[in-house]
Amino acid sequence: MRNNKFETKIDYLKYQVLCEVAKEAWDQVLVENVLDIPKKIIPGKWLMTGSSKGGVATMIQSMYYPEDADMFMAQIAPFMDGQQDNRFFKNLYET
Repeated sequence: MRNNKFETKIDYLKYQVLCEVAKEAWDQVLVENVLDIPKKIIPGKWLMTGSSKGGVATMIQSMYYPEDADMFMAQIAPFMDGQQDNRFFKNLYET
């Protein structure tokens, strides 16, 4: 796949890698600093909570960024074993 902006496919791939690295670096800066502003406005203890996808996000946030909040509470957090997780159906029919 050749792009008109680049002389070779290698140049194009190098550009794609650099763009991806820059995006990841920017995302990391945002994630690390996104809670600094609200914490300055509203000081005190912070609780992160969520249900369903928000519960999974809360658990992941607590694993990677435990300093972001004083407490994490995932109300519902369905972690899947794979694309098709039959544990849901098993529990549904047994209860």
